[in-house]
Order: sequence, then structure tokens, then C-alpha cells
Amino acid sequence: IVSAGGAGRKQRIPDVDPSLLRLPLQEGDLVEVFRRAGGGQWVAATVAGAQPRRATLTGYHVRLRAGGKSLGPVPASRLRRRFPEGSPVAAYLGPLRGWQPAA
Repeated sequence: IVSAGGAGRKQRIPDVDPSLLRLPLQEGDLVEVFRRAGGGQWVAATVAGAQPRRATLTGYHVRLRAGGKSLGPVPASRLRRRFPEGSPVAAYLGPLRGWQPAA
């Protein structure tokens, strides 16, 4: 359990489970964007260019893999990281086991 608070935030949130934390997205990160059109679907994209300092609050700029169309700002709640098959990943398995390699 850790205390969380972003850069520039005066508020600290104690006792946050590390499995609930994620780092802000950065240029070049592989993501999927939830597009509401056509009944809703997740589509592959990449975080495009330098992001605003508060992108987690104001939205990210992304480029769709298919067609290269730019979107933004896209709320963080409509983005998820994308891991192509075979990518190294880790999973948080609790305070005793910590972060462990996963498939």
C-alpha cells in the first residue's frame, strides 16, 4: 500500500493499492482507443507527440494505426495500453509477491 499524488497536486491519497496505479502515457506508447461509433469498439493507436502536462486530466493525442488519423484530446478513460503478442509484461500479485513477469 502506497500514498499517491500527482506532480503539482497538494492532495495525497493514502493506502492506494499499487495494482490500481498506472504511469501516464508517453509518446510512442501503444494503446487502444474506445471509439463509440458503430456501436463501440477498441481500435489500435499510438500516443502521438509530446503530451500536455496534465494529459491524464485533459486528454491524450493519439494516431490510429489503420489510416493514420489523428485524434485528440482523448480522455484517459477511453484509452488502454496495447501489448502485441510476445511483449514482455508484468503483473502486480500483491505485497508479498510484488511485480512478476507475466505472459
